[in-house]
Amino acid sequence: MGVEVVKRLSKQGLAKYFDYLVANPRAFAKDKEFIDTNLNRSYPGKKESSLYEERKAYENFQIAKKYKYI
Repeated sequence: MGVEVVKRLSKQGLAKYFDYLVANPRAFAKDKEFIDTNLNRSYPGKKESSLYEERKAYENFQIAKKYKYI
């Protein structure tokens, strides 16, 4: 879910019905697309990678596996 979608849902009081996460918080904080490599091309990720996005992809994938719909 994009940041703008979350903002709109929040304004309408609907955000409480959805789970969301910032997939790449470091890049988001720096207003960049990525830190080391493109997160979208890093899935399913690597738990022990030296690259931030590969580790984050692994973490995100573990979270995503718990959901029926994404």
